[in-house]
Amino acid sequence: MDIKMPVMNGYDATKEIRRLKKKEAAKIPIFAMTANAFAEDIRTCMEAGMDAHIAKPVDLDLLEENIRIYMQAKEEGNRRMGIFKKRLTVNEAINAAHTSENAIIIDCRAKEDYQKGHVAGTKNIPLDKITEDRILRRFPDKEKSFYIIGSYSYRSEKAVKAFKKLGYKNAIFGGYMEEHHGILVK
Repeated sequence: MDIKMPVMNGYDATKEIRRLKKKEAAKIPIFAMTANAFAEDIRTCMEAGMDAHIAKPVDLDLLEENIRIYMQAKEEGNRRMGIFKKRLTVNEAINAAHTSENAIIIDCRAKEDYQKGHVAGTKNIPLDKITEDRILRRFPDKEKSFYIIGSYSYRSEKAVKAFKKLGYKNAIFGGYMEEHHGILVK
């Protein structure tokens, strides 16, 4: 359910669907799909009767995983689970990497964007420079965890897939810099 639609917003549309007299209206899964991703926005979606919140830009792997979780919960008799998988924020990736001895943060943005502001301690490997030769030379240990951050333009998801294709099983989406607050270094 898109939140910002003309005529009727997604909150009101969800409430209308839930009020329908048809039995199926209460059971149909409704996932919010919106760029509004603060805790208050998620809470508003749940209060309107939605079953999950997926932040835009939509990560299709995350959407698929949430549908799978929802279907499993439905089979077990739970219509609305309080917990769905979500993608990490940059701050969560930083915290995870700094509490692990075997983790690295990779920023896949182009060098000029990286130099404008970046997270301290990250390794800059632009998306177009993720090649087998370059990555294997820099990171021979494929058991390391890689938290990969990027931007809406330099998609972290593509970098994660590129790392996984090279055999790095622990490549993890680490968020978008546009959504990151604080810790930027000039």
